[in-house]
Amino acid sequence: MATITVVESAAANVAAGSDLMANNFFQFDSRARIVSRIAVTGSAVLGDAYISLYYGTEKIGDFYPTTIGVVFGLEARDYLPVRTNRALLPHEPLRLIVGKVSVTNGFKVVMEVQEIG
Repeated sequence: MATITVVESAAANVAAGSDLMANNFFQFDSRARIVSRIAVTGSAVLGDAYISLYYGTEKIGDFYPTTIGVVFGLEARDYLPVRTNRALLPHEPLRLIVGKVSVTNGFKVVMEVQEIG
């Protein structure tokens, strides 16, 4: 299992519609994978920002921040399970699309990814 910190950024540096995994070393892999848990933290108000997790072109779900304000460390309550019966196929892109951005606070996204087989 690998823990991937995708972004720790000021709100001004993240645009709605952008892919946080673009140009990330972990976007592609030669093995099948699943995202088992994801944490999104750091917006100004709960519900004012979210990201969408995609396996290739298939949307797996929307994830909203669980903790507001500047977040330096994550707690167990910040991680949400990713519930899907689908695996990310070899060489298929792992994508995190910004759906809505907090206009004041930056945010942090961390995923736990497991290789299959």
